[in-house]
Amino acid sequence: MSSLAPIRKVAIVGAGQMGLGIAYVSAVHARVHVAIHDPSSSVLSSAMELYRSLLSRDVAKSRITQSDEDAALSRVKSVVGDGSGQSGETIKDDVDVVIEAIPEIPDLKLGLFKKLGGLLPSSTILASNTSSISITKLAAAAGNGASSEERKASASRVIGIHYFNPVPQMKLVEIIPALQTSQETIERAKAFGRACKKEVTTSTDSPGFIANAILMPMINEAIMVLEKGIASAEDIDTTFRLGMAHPMGPLALADLIGLDTCLNIQKVLHNETGDSKYRPSGLLSRMVDAGWVGRKAGKGFYEYDAKGGRLTIPPSRALVQQRDYRARKAEKIAQLQQTVEELREENAALKAELVDMKNRENARLKGEQSADIAVDSRVNDASGSNFSHIPQPGTSQLDSDRLNTPLSNPPFISPLPGTTFPPIDPGDTNCCGGLFDCSSSTVTGLGANSISNPQIKADTVDPYINIQHRHVQDTVERSVGHPVDDPPPFQLDPTKCCYGLVDCDLVAE
Repeated sequence: MSSLAPIRKVAIVGAGQMGLGIAYVSAVHARVHVAIHDPSSSVLSSAMELYRSLLSRDVAKSRITQSDEDAALSRVKSVVGDGSGQSGETIKDDVDVVIEAIPEIPDLKLGLFKKLGGLLPSSTILASNTSSISITKLAAAAGNGASSEERKASASRVIGIHYFNPVPQMKLVEIIPALQTSQETIERAKAFGRACKKEVTTSTDSPGFIANAILMPMINEAIMVLEKGIASAEDIDTTFRLGMAHPMGPLALADLIGLDTCLNIQKVLHNETGDSKYRPSGLLSRMVDAGWVGRKAGKGFYEYDAKGGRLTIPPSRALVQQRDYRARKAEKIAQLQQTVEELREENAALKAELVDMKNRENARLKGEQSADIAVDSRVNDASGSNFSHIPQPGTSQLDSDRLNTPLSNPPFISPLPGTTFPPIDPGDTNCCGGLFDCSSSTVTGLGANSISNPQIKADTVDPYINIQHRHVQDTVERSVGHPVDDPPPFQLDPTKCCYGLVDCDLVAE
């Protein structure tokens, strides 16, 4: 390979942080002439003032001599416009390298390379300081020419020369060839990087190249940790500085790079790869919308004075808002827990009340049952009859045909439900349709003494029990567990069947 053509003149498009830094190392270390192009005259004025300030600082710290400063000042000039001739002056055709350092917006860079590709000779290297945008796309945009050979030559001089911020201090430069880049362009770019006193690394044309493919996801994750309220900006950065030996934390670094630049890089990585790990943090987008883009704006994750010095400030607004949200959430959870506890207590009280009501009802029913047993006992005492001879339910004497056959022993049996009887004849000894025979010796034996006893109170008599002695036995004997012989007293009524001993209507029920 023939010796490389030396680089003597450099044009830089963009007078921001990166453009000024590249101009500095080009003029001070590579000792080449530099023209800084920018459409904004105020940006150019600020850049030149900062350039002089940097040189004076280096002289004060004995990094360079006064003569070095004077020589470096003479090598740099500012030019209004983007270098394409559409606004301001055109880049001279004797320039060896043009380094683009405009905002990290794909359309802006593609448009500039298209204009420069058609303006400058194919011997002029067109370099981009992009940290994420495809160099191959930029080369394709610059591939202007009437013939295919001219287009190929124009595209072959495009390359990525990625400096790091702050350029005067950072010792690295990435070289990124496009698919179309010639080997001569690669070698000349590497030689220029070394002339600027930088270590040179080479990356293929992949989104983010080496550095930002790793760095930007880390910064984005740090922002998400802040956004979630996991830790403050100070604690995140301290962890990286002291725990991982980083010179500065990711959030302070983002402020230095510029949050707008970080957001643009994240968008390019996300769009180019489609990988969700590159999706920009919501907080990053909102801070850029607010104009809090870092040191250059005086506010980012930290606040800065006019010289870029960091101010001591309270926790960031985002963290305060997140803490307030978590406090409100905790308060709401506590209220819900209290409500649940109150409902549990109310439920327990209702259960206790229901149990108490149930116990009182059981006690009432038990008392009524005891009263019924007492009445049944009085039935046996008043009648003087022992019902042990009456068959229990299920015996043959309980067959349904008994309703049609008057029985003398026992005289009182339970009719089937729904049985009706003819009108009552008080003097008839066969009452209730022949169901009872009042003349039987059993009836006489059962009530002989009671019939002549006028002191018996009618209000103590349960008619249903009086006339249904089988039911008396079933109820009373089962309740007390043994035969009873104390039937209830009877109040005789000569107008009723069997002299008032039987009420056929009640029997029918």
